Amino acid sequence: MKKEPCGKIIKQISDALETHINSALRDYDLTQSQLMLMLTVWNTAERKLTFKELERKLRVAQPTVVGIISRLESKGLIETMGDAYDKRIKLVTLTESGIAKCQFFHDFIEESEDKFFEGISDDERQILRTLLIKIRKNLIDN
Repeated sequence: MKKEPCGKIIKQISDALETHINSALRDYDLTQSQLMLMLTVWNTAERKLTFKELERKLRVAQPTVVGIISRLESKGLIETMGDAYDKRIKLVTLTESGIAKCQFFHDFIEESEDKFFEGISDDERQILRTLLIKIRKNLIDN
């Protein structure tokens, strides 16, 4: 019996997660990229990031970040401003509405993860997380 390749399994899981997330986001007029940008800002201590930091953290090009920011700003979920010390630097912060959406989707993601990990012990979950991080490092972080 042939073993099913891990890459295929990971792809199927990724596709299922994407479908689940996009289905939930549709009702909120958001895309997965927009949510990831918002959550990236939300998860920082100051809840504020530069455009450059977002490019690096999201691993996308500058025009992509600018487009996502523009759409989120038009929806009233984020604001952009110049840095107080260096006007060349543009910062992104969340509006109150953006913060509320981040809280909602943070909770949604946690609930979804609990569902995905049904029947898997906390130890197994931690082992999986550790292994996935190692795989990511091998493929992306090098």
